[in-house]
Amino acid sequence: MAEEPNEYLARSNVAVAFDKMGQLFWASGDNVKPLEHYRRALAIRQKLSADYPNNVEARVNLALARAKIGEAFAALASQEKIPARKRIERWREARAWFQRSLDVFLEMQTRGALSPANAGEMERVKKELSRCDVEISH
Repeated sequence: MAEEPNEYLARSNVAVAFDKMGQLFWASGDNVKPLEHYRRALAIRQKLSADYPNNVEARVNLALARAKIGEAFAALASQEKIPARKRIERWREARAWFQRSLDVFLEMQTRGALSPANAGEMERVKKELSRCDVEISH
């Protein structure tokens, strides 16, 4: 795509803003608005990744955006006030998002595009997947 580098940066910065807004809502105790903002950031990350498939930063940010949604669902699943059935649903949702994140990291690893720092992120996602599996099996 023959897009200006500034356009890529501008779109990426909008995704960062949505992510930060989600974090602020989460910190305020809101459990709904963070996911809305994380999903909006994800939509931008998906488009950037599709538009720039060889851009390592775009791919990493896509993987991290998917993991962020997984983290949100894992946190929601950890709430003891909700029924066990609902917790399991949320753990499954978290697991699905972590798997989507891992898929991107594995694709990057296969291409030889995974830096040591990003390999650490991939390992963190693998641990979260294992945690989800444990929680789902209870």
